[in-house]
Amino acid sequence: NEDVKVASLSALQQWLPRGAELTKVEPEGLRRAHLRCLFGALANQELALQAMSVVESSVQFIKTGVAKPSQRVEGLLSFAILVRLAAVDTKAESAITKEKFWSAVLGTDSQFLAPSAVAKYAAADCAILSALLEDLLLQLLMGLVGDHLSPPLYLQQPTQVDKVKGGFTTLGRVASQLLLSPVSEIRIAAKGALGRCLSSPSPDIQHGLVDGFEYWVDAQE
Repeated sequence: NEDVKVASLSALQQWLPRGAELTKVEPEGLRRAHLRCLFGALANQELALQAMSVVESSVQFIKTGVAKPSQRVEGLLSFAILVRLAAVDTKAESAITKEKFWSAVLGTDSQFLAPSAVAKYAAADCAILSALLEDLLLQLLMGLVGDHLSPPLYLQQPTQVDKVKGGFTTLGRVASQLLLSPVSEIRIAAKGALGRCLSSPSPDIQHGLVDGFEYWVDAQE
């Protein structure tokens, strides 16, 4: 129904600029639902430009996620949100870099992407994790192979992921874990999100994915 869609979009337009109020949402389930909804909305870059008010609250969620395992999901979702915002505004990228979140989330010792942490994420959060991997890999490809689209602002400089020790390997390990999940919903989301990246001409991405699968082969020996 067109009227319902218009009303929904109008409500979303009013809600996005108030995203900073997410930190005031107390019930865990509602807070995470807000973050998932915001992440999905940010696929539209015009909407993303209206949501820059969430940068500070996202930074706080990530910091709390580093310190408290119980807040790790909020931290991961907030990082995914910042990555999408960084595609359209340097404020978000500056926040990620200043707080050293690239290494905290994508590094070899990441608490957010450790196999034990990923195994505990709900299917809805794994779907967003798959989308985050896709965002990072496709954005890297734009910078690496000169896509006709303009690369995100933070990729107009040398890329960040390949500066993180073990960054590509971490992405590959998580990708393979999601693809091998016993939960069909998670596998389907991962396959859909990562399918466009697997034919990448980038050796770094290819090697990272291979290393990721080798991690699980070694783990079974």
